[in-house]
Amino acid sequence: MPPSPTELASALSDANALLETFSEATSTTSIEDILKIRLSTYYKRINESEALEALENLRTNEDLELQTAQEALVAIQRIQSIVDVAVNENVNEPPPLGTRDLAKLRTLLSLVFKWGVTPLYTKVSQLLPGSFNENSPKIVNLSSGSTIQTNYNLLSYFTRSVLGLVFPQGVQGRISQTLITTTILSKHVSDILVPAVTLGWMPEKLASEEMPVMHDFRPLAVRLQKLLSPAVTIAALGGILVSSTPAPPLHVRKTCKTLLTKQLLRPDGIQGLCIAMFSEEESNGDEVNLEKLEQIAKIVISVPAGMRAEDYFQSIFPRLFQILAKSTQTNHQRAAAFSIYRAIIPEKSTQSSIEAGRVALRLLQEPFCDSEYVSPLLGTQQPPKQCLSPREALDSIIALLANTEPSPNLISTLLSSLVPSLYGLYFDISQHKTVDPQLKELVIGLLKSWGKIIESVEGETILWKLVESNKEWDWKFDLEGNLSKTPSQEKKSNNIILPQATGDQEEEPSFDLNLFDLYPDPVHFVETLKQFDRGDLSSSLFVTLLENYRDMKTRPTEDSMSILHQLQIIMQMQKRLSEGTTSNILRKPDKLLSFIFHVLSSATMTTSGNETRRDDSSNNNNMLDEADSDDEDAGPQIIGPDGDLIETTITLLLSILEADETLSVATHPILNDIFSLLEPISTKSSETLRPLAREARLVMTARLAETSGAHKPKNKAEDEAQEIYQRALKLLQDPILPVRAHGLLLLRELLGPTYSGNSVNQALVPSILSIFLQSVQDEDSYIFLNAVQGLALLVDRFGKEILQGLIRDYAGKLEGLGASVLTKQNIDMRTRIGEALGSVIRKCGNTLGIYINIIVPPLLTMVRNRDIPTVLKTSCLSLLGDCVGTYSLAMLPYVEDLTLGLLDLLQLESIAATEVPRSIANDKVAENLSSTIGPDPTSQNPKLPELRRAALHFLSLLIKSSTELVYNEVNLNSSAVFPQSAVRKASITLGYISSTDEDGLVRVMAREAKDNLEQLQGALVGM
Repeated sequence: MPPSPTELASALSDANALLETFSEATSTTSIEDILKIRLSTYYKRINESEALEALENLRTNEDLELQTAQEALVAIQRIQSIVDVAVNENVNEPPPLGTRDLAKLRTLLSLVFKWGVTPLYTKVSQLLPGSFNENSPKIVNLSSGSTIQTNYNLLSYFTRSVLGLVFPQGVQGRISQTLITTTILSKHVSDILVPAVTLGWMPEKLASEEMPVMHDFRPLAVRLQKLLSPAVTIAALGGILVSSTPAPPLHVRKTCKTLLTKQLLRPDGIQGLCIAMFSEEESNGDEVNLEKLEQIAKIVISVPAGMRAEDYFQSIFPRLFQILAKSTQTNHQRAAAFSIYRAIIPEKSTQSSIEAGRVALRLLQEPFCDSEYVSPLLGTQQPPKQCLSPREALDSIIALLANTEPSPNLISTLLSSLVPSLYGLYFDISQHKTVDPQLKELVIGLLKSWGKIIESVEGETILWKLVESNKEWDWKFDLEGNLSKTPSQEKKSNNIILPQATGDQEEEPSFDLNLFDLYPDPVHFVETLKQFDRGDLSSSLFVTLLENYRDMKTRPTEDSMSILHQLQIIMQMQKRLSEGTTSNILRKPDKLLSFIFHVLSSATMTTSGNETRRDDSSNNNNMLDEADSDDEDAGPQIIGPDGDLIETTITLLLSILEADETLSVATHPILNDIFSLLEPISTKSSETLRPLAREARLVMTARLAETSGAHKPKNKAEDEAQEIYQRALKLLQDPILPVRAHGLLLLRELLGPTYSGNSVNQALVPSILSIFLQSVQDEDSYIFLNAVQGLALLVDRFGKEILQGLIRDYAGKLEGLGASVLTKQNIDMRTRIGEALGSVIRKCGNTLGIYINIIVPPLLTMVRNRDIPTVLKTSCLSLLGDCVGTYSLAMLPYVEDLTLGLLDLLQLESIAATEVPRSIANDKVAENLSSTIGPDPTSQNPKLPELRRAALHFLSLLIKSSTELVYNEVNLNSSAVFPQSAVRKASITLGYISSTDEDGLVRVMAREAKDNLEQLQGALVGM
C-alpha cells in the first residue's frame, strides 16, 4: 500500500524542526543554543524522551552538530522510505515532494555531510598512514566526546546509510528513483566516495578491532560509479585526489587512481575525462591550461593494475585518435594530442611509457608502412586489434601536429619512418589529376614539415633509403577521399618505345623523361627536395649520390639500371637545385670540392715518355696556351674512372664556381690541387673532356686574379651566425607552425655558448630578443611557450646516458622468454638501434676504452643466447667488430672469451657439404650469395650461413688486430694479445671449415682467417 499524504507531511514537518528558525533567537544567541532548541523541538515531535534527556549532556558545538547530522540522516531515511514506496508503486506519478520540501531535504543532506561525514572522516583518516601533510595536525585530539572506535563506527554508519538511500535493497537490488537519490548522485558523489573508499579498500595490515575493513562498501561504491556517467565519476574521483582536505591516505590515493583509470575503459571514458577536467567555457576557449593537460596525460598513460599494458593502450589510443580528429571542442583535441605526445615523447622512460609509445606509433604508422620502415620505437607485438584506415591515420597525424607542441623530436619520431611511404603516396597523388587537391596539400605539408626541421644527417639517411627503395605499394583513391593500397605490380621495361623524331624535335627531346619508369622518379623526387628549401640536406644527399655512383661504376656486377637511376637523380639535382639561396646545393661547396678532388686524383695518365708534370698556379696561363690540338691527338687517353663521371665532376665544379663568385684558392686551398689535376685532362683526354677542363682552369685562373687584391674575407663564425640568423627569419615567416617554432630554436642557438664571443652575435642580440618578445605575445600557446624557453636559454646536454640507453634498448629484455617471442618489427627496431650504436662506436676513437665495459658484456650475452634470432646475433658480431676496428687495445680483456666462443660457434653450427666441389678456388660469387636469411628474420636457426660468415669476419678482425698489436711492439705479454690455447684450436677449426662447409663464401672467409692466423703465429714467434 502506498503511504498516505498525512504520513509524508508528518515526516516532513518533523524534519523541518531541525532547520527551524526561531523568532525569539537574537544576535546574542549562540549556535549551541540554537542547535539545542532545534534538537529539543525535534525530539518532542517524535516523542523521544530519552534522547531529550541525553541532550543535556551535549555541551560542545562539535557534539551538537554531529547529533544534528545524525538526526537529519534519520529524518531523510524516514522520508526516503515513504517517497520510495510511493514512486515504486506509482511509476507514472511524479514524486510527492514539492519544491520547498526538496530544498529543505537538500539542506538536510548538506548537514549530513558537512557536520557528520566530513568531520568524522577527518578524525579517522588522520589515524591512517600516508594521510598527514603540512596542514594536518600532528597530534589528534581524541577527547572531544568520542573514542576512536566510536568515530569509526559513526563514519561507517553514515556511509552505509547514505549508500542505502541509493540502493535500498543492497548491491544486487534496484536503484531508488526519488529526488533524494538524484540529489545525492548530482551533488554528493565525491563526499560519499571518500569514506567508502577509505573504509572499503583499507589494507588488512592497517585494520584493527576498533577499525575493521568494511568489505561491503566495495561493491556498493563500484556499482555507484557504474551508475554515473564517466564525466561525473571521474570528476568525483579526481576531486578526491586533488582537492580533498585533509589529503587522503595513501591507500585511498592509489585506489582512486586505479578506479579513475578503469573509468577510461568505458566507451565514453576519455571524453568524460575531458569534460570533467575542462569547464564548458574552457572546452572551446583559445587558452590552454598546461597543468590540466599534464594531469590528463598522466591519467591516460597509467595502466590499471592487473591489466596488460598492451591491451590497455590498444583500447585507449583509438578513442584518443577519435577525439583528436573529430571532436568539435578545441581543448578536448589538445588534451588528446598532448596525451599522445607524452606517450610518444615521454618525460621519463618507464615500461608503461615505452609500451604506450609503441602502440601509439604502431596505430599511426602501420596503415602506411611496411615492416622495413616501421619506427624503431614500435617493437614487434601482434598488430593492434583496432586499426586505423590510412585516411584516418593521416588525419590523426595532421591533427596531432596541429594541436600539440611543435617538437622536432616528435616530428622526427613520427614522420621519419613514414617518409618513404608518404612520398610514395604523394607521388601517386601527383599521377592522378582527379584526386582532391586538399589531400595533396596535406601530404606535401607533412613532408615539408619533416624536411624543414629534420637534422641533416638523419634526413640524408632517410632520403638515401628512399632513393634505394622499390615502390612496393600503389595507392588508390575514391571519390570520398579514402585511401587504400595494393601491392605494386612488377614493371617490365625490356621493350622501350622511344619517342619518335619529328622535324622540329631538338637533339635531346626529353631530358626529363623517365623512360625506364624508375622509382623514385628523378624529376619528381628532386622537385620534392626543392620544396624542402634545405640546401644543407640536399647538398649532403648530393655528395652521397656522387660517391655511391663512383663506387658503383667500379663494380662490374652492379645493376646497370641502378647506376642509370642514380645518375639521373644527380643530373636533375644539378639542374634544378643550383640556383636560389637556401635551396642551393652549391652554396656549401666543401664536401663537393673534396669529392671532385678525389675523382680527379683517381684519373691517371700513361705516357710513353716522361710523366705528366704538374706546375703550380704561377704557370697556369702558359700551360693553357701550350695545350693545342697536336698535343691532344698525340697523347694517350685518360684511364681510371669512366669519362661520364669525370665529365659530371668537371661540370659540377663549373656550377660551384658559377654559384659562388667569391670562391677562389684564397678561400678554399683545395682548388689549387684541383687546378693541377685538371692539367693532364685538359691536354690529353677525350674531345668531350678537354673543353670542360680548359674552361674550368680558365675560370679558376680568372677567379684567383680577381680576388688577389681583394680584402681579407669575413670571419667564418661571423658568416655562419649571419646565415643562421637569415634562415631563422625565413622560417619565422613560414605559415607552418612547427617551422616557425624551429626558427625560434635557431635564434636560441645564436645566443648559446658557440657564438657568445662573436661580434655579429652581439649585434644581433637586440633583434633576436625583440623577436622573442613579440612571439611571447603570439596567440598560439605553443609559440608562446617556445618563446619563453628561448628567453630562458634552456639547454639540455646529454653524455654517457645516451649510450647506456641505446644499449638497453638494443640488448635489454631478452632474458627468459623475452628472446623467444621477438617478432619481425621488434627485430627490425633492434637492428636499427644497432646501426646507431655502430656509428657511435666508430666515432669514439681511442675514447672507446671508457665505454667498453658498457658495450661488450651485453653484446656477448646476446651472442651466447640460443634463443636470439640469427639476424640479431649477426648484428651483435658486427658491433663487436666495430669495437675491434675502432680501438682494439680496449678489447684485450675480452679477446679470450670472444675467440673461444667464436670457435665453439663455428664448430657447432658448421654444415658440411654432402659433396665437396672439386675446385674450391673456383667458387662463384653468385653461389656465395645464394643463401640468405630469407623472409623470416625471426628465425633462430643457428645453421644459417650468415651467422658463420659474421663469426668468421669478426674472428679475422680479432686476429688482424692482434697481429697489429704485436708488430707495433705493444708492451704486452703474447698471451694477453691472443690466447695461445686458442691458436691450435683455431687452426684446426678454420682448416676444417675451409674444406667442408656447404657455403662457398664461408669456405673462402675461413681460408682468409687461417692465413691471417698464420701471420699472427709468425708475429708471435718473432716476439
